Amino acid sequence: GWNRELEANADEEALLFTSGPTFARGSGNGDLAMRLHGDLMLANGLWPADNRAAAAGRAWVGISHSGELEFGYGPLTSQLEQRLRVFIGGLHAFTNTTEEAPESYRGVYGEMRLADVRIVYGIRPDGQLELVETADGVLFSDLKSFVSSKGFLASFLPDHASKSRLIIPGKRPWSHEHAVWVSGGKPSITQMPFLLKIKPSEEWYDRQPAAAAPGPGTS
Repeated sequence: GWNRELEANADEEALLFTSGPTFARGSGNGDLAMRLHGDLMLANGLWPADNRAAAAGRAWVGISHSGELEFGYGPLTSQLEQRLRVFIGGLHAFTNTTEEAPESYRGVYGEMRLADVRIVYGIRPDGQLELVETADGVLFSDLKSFVSSKGFLASFLPDHASKSRLIIPGKRPWSHEHAVWVSGGKPSITQMPFLLKIKPSEEWYDRQPAAAAPGPGTS
């Protein structure tokens, strides 16, 4: 749904909310009136991309039924749909040290010089996913150096600038000031038709230091 950020701020069952693939306003997805540029398969549904060419020419990050993090290129296929429980397509592959992009890959951006707020999906060597929100005005050359210093096996970019979201309920809420910041002073262009909600699993709680993480059902 559109403009759910304030609701996300108060969602005690979520670990965080973040951005997904780019989209375009237009007919599609019912009352949302938007066209997705990447396939989305989440716990609460499957949303095929309306722009199939974009979905085919971009990258994806997914989670298998066994909890393994995977990534690759192209749209959601029947084989991937069977193997994965989460699929986030329509991404720009910023770096990938594990394989060359196929000829079919086109990405989201052309020559990458824009300095905007960015969300980065970082694939760590330990198999974990790390989310980073950059400062405003970070150049792509600096971002590439940062990603390299983090040691990410690969990194992917979802929607950017005014559509960047990293909301941590109770710790880092969305606000008017944040909207002004990500949009470069034009909060009227920050509207989003969907957010990706990340809920912690029992396994996630088990990995946290005893004093650092609340138990399930607590805030």
